[in-house]
Amino acid sequence: MILVEKHISPSLSSITDTSPITKTTTTTIKTTLSATLTNDDELNRLPRKIAKRVDIFQPRRSQLDRETLDSHQESFRGFFTLFWIAMGFYIIQAGVKNFQSTGILVDLTFFRLFSQDAIGLILSDMCMVGSMFFSVLIQKVIARGWIRWRYTGMIIQHVFQVMFLFVPIYWTFFRGWPWVQSGFFVLHTISMLMKLHSYSFYNGELSTYVVRLSELKERFANLVGESKKSDIEVDEKDENQRQMLDQLKEKIDQVEGYLHSPSKSIRYPENVTFLNYVDFLLVPTLVYELEYPRTEK
Repeated sequence: MILVEKHISPSLSSITDTSPITKTTTTTIKTTLSATLTNDDELNRLPRKIAKRVDIFQPRRSQLDRETLDSHQESFRGFFTLFWIAMGFYIIQAGVKNFQSTGILVDLTFFRLFSQDAIGLILSDMCMVGSMFFSVLIQKVIARGWIRWRYTGMIIQHVFQVMFLFVPIYWTFFRGWPWVQSGFFVLHTISMLMKLHSYSFYNGELSTYVVRLSELKERFANLVGESKKSDIEVDEKDENQRQMLDQLKEKIDQVEGYLHSPSKSIRYPENVTFLNYVDFLLVPTLVYELEYPRTEK
């Protein structure tokens, strides 16, 4: 399933009414629709990346899947087995050569380097990951309407992301870590920053859809109310009115579709929870979605 955008931008000038009896009523309806659809360009400018995302997930088996390797008819099985046999011989050969030259079977220099200030590295990494939940708090505040994503929430998020990147970099210099700890910590921070950015901006843009949806529904209700007040027995006026309402209703359905997951089981802002965020952190992807495919296991 690929979300396909359908943008309807009808020319209001083409909707005319030549009947003098309905001139006043039709003008009122056209004016109301014009006010309703004036922000069509604003809707079209909403980030199209949400609508263009591929949300059909098809299972793609890898040659290294356990089920594939267990199959005796799999041609890759022999190569996979040969690879690990070769790796075993290489490890044994390296150990023998190292013992002959240094008298030590395994050189633990790298492991001692990696274990230097290991507790400090673990605690620092935990603090870095824990600070990411600040974005969930920001999205909760935005979802409740206390602040808008554009542009208050966006500015707060950008400031936080800058701090999220540069504080760990400064911390590696402050602790005086060797390249192993510094490289791991900085690279892990960058990967988490990508997750952080995807989560925040995806949900932030969805919040703009919620605001737009509320405006469309309000204008739709106003248009329906005005049409009920003006009951004139003219079929042409009724046809124009139905056409206007259908156009507005289609836009409401379009925006509503952006707020739901592909299976329609989750709707924004129901996904803005700490549990959902933990699930996203554990999923091996940098791109946030309202839901992810699950295997039978």
